[in-house]
Amino acid sequence: MKQDEGQFFTPIQICEFIMYSLPLQEMLSKNSKALRVIDYACGAGHFLNTYANELKRYLTEEELKEHYKNIYGIEKEYRLSKVSKVSSAMYGQNEINILYADALASFELANISNLEGEKAKPQIESNNFDLLIANPPYSVKGFLETLSDKSKNTYKLFNDDINIETNSAIECFFIERANQILKDNAKAAIILPSSILNKDSIYKNTREILFQNFDFIAIVELGSCTFGATGTNTIILFLRKKETFKQENHLISQDYSLIKERIEAENLKDNENFYQNYLSAYCDFRKFDKELYENFLNGSLDSKLAELEAFKDYRNAFEQTSDYKKLKESKIYKESKDKKSLEDKAFLAYTQAIEKDKLLYFCLSLNQEVLIIKSPSDIKEQKKFLGYEWSNRKGDEGLKELHEPYLSPLFERDNPQNETKLNTLICKAFLKTLSDIPKDLQSYASKARLVDMMDFEKVEFNKAISLNPSNSTQSEMSNPFVNSKFELVRLKDFVLDIQAAKRPSGGVGKYENGALSLGGEHIDNKSGYIKLDNPKYVPIEFYESFALQDKGIVKQFDILICKDGALTGKIAMVRNEFIGKSAMINEHIFLLRCDNIAKQKYLFYILHSYSGQQALKSKITGSAQGGINKTNLESILIPNADFEIQKQIVAECEKVEEQYNTIRMSVEEYQNLIKAILQKCGIIDDNGGGYELNSILENLQKLEFKLDFNLLLSLIEEQISHSEVLVEETQSKEREQDFNAFKNFSKTIQELLQTLPEPPQNGWEKEKIKNIGLLSAGGDKPKEFSEFKTQKFSVPIYANAVGNKGLYGWTIKPTITQKALTVLARGTIGYAVARFEPFVPIVRLITLIPKEKILNLKFAEILINNSEIKNSGSNIPQLTIPEFSNYQIPLPPLEIQEKIVQSIELVEQQIDFLNPKLEFLEKEKEKILQKYLFS
Repeated sequence: MKQDEGQFFTPIQICEFIMYSLPLQEMLSKNSKALRVIDYACGAGHFLNTYANELKRYLTEEELKEHYKNIYGIEKEYRLSKVSKVSSAMYGQNEINILYADALASFELANISNLEGEKAKPQIESNNFDLLIANPPYSVKGFLETLSDKSKNTYKLFNDDINIETNSAIECFFIERANQILKDNAKAAIILPSSILNKDSIYKNTREILFQNFDFIAIVELGSCTFGATGTNTIILFLRKKETFKQENHLISQDYSLIKERIEAENLKDNENFYQNYLSAYCDFRKFDKELYENFLNGSLDSKLAELEAFKDYRNAFEQTSDYKKLKESKIYKESKDKKSLEDKAFLAYTQAIEKDKLLYFCLSLNQEVLIIKSPSDIKEQKKFLGYEWSNRKGDEGLKELHEPYLSPLFERDNPQNETKLNTLICKAFLKTLSDIPKDLQSYASKARLVDMMDFEKVEFNKAISLNPSNSTQSEMSNPFVNSKFELVRLKDFVLDIQAAKRPSGGVGKYENGALSLGGEHIDNKSGYIKLDNPKYVPIEFYESFALQDKGIVKQFDILICKDGALTGKIAMVRNEFIGKSAMINEHIFLLRCDNIAKQKYLFYILHSYSGQQALKSKITGSAQGGINKTNLESILIPNADFEIQKQIVAECEKVEEQYNTIRMSVEEYQNLIKAILQKCGIIDDNGGGYELNSILENLQKLEFKLDFNLLLSLIEEQISHSEVLVEETQSKEREQDFNAFKNFSKTIQELLQTLPEPPQNGWEKEKIKNIGLLSAGGDKPKEFSEFKTQKFSVPIYANAVGNKGLYGWTIKPTITQKALTVLARGTIGYAVARFEPFVPIVRLITLIPKEKILNLKFAEILINNSEIKNSGSNIPQLTIPEFSNYQIPLPPLEIQEKIVQSIELVEQQIDFLNPKLEFLEKEKEKILQKYLFS
């Protein structure tokens, strides 16, 4: 696959999916003539040949050649145009027209001149094609320099503001080109970068062309795995061209022309259809009084309308404009005795222009329901969705289908009518027969009104299209709180204020006289606490300037939510121990301000819950990792429980949280105890900050005193009830033994600590890793591979999920059959796990097979996991075998290693006993919310 000059070759599976999604059978049956079909960036001809092959399903041999003659491909790169032509011939479709040309050269392609005696070349005339299928190039710098002036002037997107040398928005011109060449009611399926939906500048103008001239049928959001190593986030737009008519020697959309004419009319009531349908729908949608709004369009702004939030926002924005500043500086204004009248007149014109623009695009979008299909964000699930993956393995590069036969929710090969696949939903959407989405496809597909996919609340109306609609019926139904017994209110109406901030102009650094600047990295999403392990500081002057504006400064009853990037939706509550600190949020955080502690804690438990996190995720927009904008955050609906119920929820959740934090702190102390034991035995150095054994044991006893053992026992019983173990009685006895061992730990560990040896005065002798065993690097996963453990595939492969001691798959050919130590060479560098069964070490792992009777594997695991191993690499840190082989470790006698292991394994048992309780305690809070909000 090549990424050069904006090229992305489309995987054949995506070509097939698009073809299966089009209503080809109906299109062919309704047209007496052959369909005129074009790919104006045909590359190697994948789309054209897939379409031609698909025709064989519906046409006779005699009919096919005539249809082939009406297939056109345009390719700017000579080599590829030849590949495309040869490919067509190899498929027996030699009649397909391949033009070596620039598809954007609209004037030249429509006015081709032939030399005397030369065979006539096919012309690409305007409004002449029934179907466009294409994956045009993206982001090609200076592409406009190659076009003639006559061609450039055929584009509305081309204007004096464009920098011909640097402009790279080639995909925008390809969209306008689609409008030029397609007939009325023609269909289009175009693969585009997802940024086309929300970027500003020329992209906004491009969306205007789409809204004015096309109906949106479906939008398919593809993930980063679709095009392999490019990682580009793309969408497929499925469109239908609107009806047009001639106006001043060119075609114009009927919908656009008639609606715009009505909005500009002096009397809106003289067209009953527009007044009763479009205007009424818009006023209902925006919650405007229809009569007052009509008067506003006609030049009279009533005070009731002016007091609405939307118009207050308009006023604030207007006062920031250069036109307003020019007005106040003008001679007429300074000499006027009625300055307010001049301001109001200018404000009315400013607001009317924005509102008429919003009304126009609302009307154009009103009757369109869009099918939204979204690829999973999880990489593994995304590959299942696509049905293929990309391999970079040497000698085996390229695209690999995951199953034989091909398996994907997108479509079934050779069965376009399979109604359990997503392609049939798009086909039905084209035919206006799509009703309910099958349950098995609802995790991928939803329907929404196009007006609900746009943001009409912002002052700056950029016509961005969101694939997470906030107001649609589908969105409301997907709200996790939709079945609450309490009224749902917008987050905006529940809190006092929602604030954002900006980064200091000089950046963030360490200042002695400064204030904390809190970002996403300071939020511990598990606990909901603010972490200050690595605080950032801003100059106190910057902090004070924000404090004067009462903006972005953290206060007592606040909640912080991360707004963008990988940490989007992480949430923390400002707690008592944080009050009094000089702190402010940075540009990656939203601040939600409440007016009392009960409301703050209630809102925190709501948003921190599984349902709350789902509600936040549903508002994420944008490409790559995306983020939540303020408008979407404000629109989240939450249950507005009675205040007494809120307090009861908080009280019960706090009891559970107290236990959660006690267990969390206990686990941390047990981890400190492991280091203290290793220090006591002279295995690791204290580096000036030693771990005091007696202090740690004392802290553990204090924490144990806070534990609610009745609650822990109930969680153990719940663990048993969820277990898949058949013999429940045996399981119960084992759990009881674990519980007794946990309670008796303090006595047992004290006895064991007495038996631990003191290190020699000069410490234990050290030995390099390379002298105590055989080292090797992991390789790629073997081909004998299955995702599910079966008798045939019974030997585990050890994988990059080392942190969880997880398994990647199974194979019948283990490469390591001895006991060995595996160490991560990339990722969590130096994380080690002892392996006692045959396995296959994969990439990123170093394997150590120790010499007999020298090294206890578990001792090596503990030692390395509590040591700091230096590694190379800057952008991608990695541990090499030479680096690891020269690493020195203390090597006490084997019997002493075993004693150390015995004591540390006892501590690990405590951690293993407590860790699962954290997950169950999280579920306890979910149960409390369920009990009060839904039952």
